[in-house]
Amino acid sequence: MSILTDLDKTKAELAARFPGWQIWYSPRTDRTVVWCARPNPLLNEASPEELSEAIEQAEAARRGAP
Repeated sequence: MSILTDLDKTKAELAARFPGWQIWYSPRTDRTVVWCARPNPLLNEASPEELSEAIEQAEAARRGAP
């Protein structure tokens, strides 16, 4: 099995354990790997004001607020 196959398997295991998170890895030139994650959803808006509102809505949904 290749190292990338092993890394992809580990990534899939993490994704299954932590739904709602985007998980990825970044191989380095020194043969190490940096693991990364960020909560979903990824938000894209047309303005800072709209982005702020979208973030507030996502945070409220995360907390279970109506």
